[in-house]
Amino acid sequence: MNRVKLSDSAELPHYLSYSTEDFIEMVAEPQPAPAAGSVAALTVSLAAALCVKSALLSTRQMPEAPSLANSAKELMHRSEELCQVDAQSYAEVILALRAQRLTESLSNRNKVQEAIGRAAQVLLEVVKVALEIGSIASQLAEQGNPNLIGDSITAAVLAEAGIRSSIALATINLKDIESNTDTTEFTRLLAMAEAHTTRAQEAARARSAL
Repeated sequence: MNRVKLSDSAELPHYLSYSTEDFIEMVAEPQPAPAAGSVAALTVSLAAALCVKSALLSTRQMPEAPSLANSAKELMHRSEELCQVDAQSYAEVILALRAQRLTESLSNRNKVQEAIGRAAQVLLEVVKVALEIGSIASQLAEQGNPNLIGDSITAAVLAEAGIRSSIALATINLKDIESNTDTTEFTRLLAMAEAHTTRAQEAARARSAL
């Protein structure tokens, strides 16, 4: 079993070394991780994979298709990494909370706050990656291979779902640490994600009517 060292007292499996079936089983287990954040990141990775497929099969329709495929592949790998990083950051929160329960001190409270803040930042990174994927998906829906429009729309929808989930989780985390983060930025990011999905769907309707 491949594992990732987390601290002197904790390790996590290296999720990408497992089959999809095994990963799903791990999510279903009554353990802290992998959980919602990792699932959101993996969903975004699947969206990126669909973009790679669509772009590679759209070279006749789009001169920039190879470049889009390369960009989508980089985003796919980054979101795969974030699937692992999210679980690690959440596990660090659990460890910090356990330490605080054992010894209530200012130092331990600060460590909890810092761990939760890092976990929120991982989620916001997932959002940034997903926004780029949504943009690529909408371009492919508009100009790519018409036989792959369904894949492009699915990519945009999955990217938006990853964003919605990550923003919800980040909002919870930041509330827990009474952060001064302006949540209106989350509303703006979500609106951008919705715009990408709408753009892809409208492209599908327009192209199917040709």
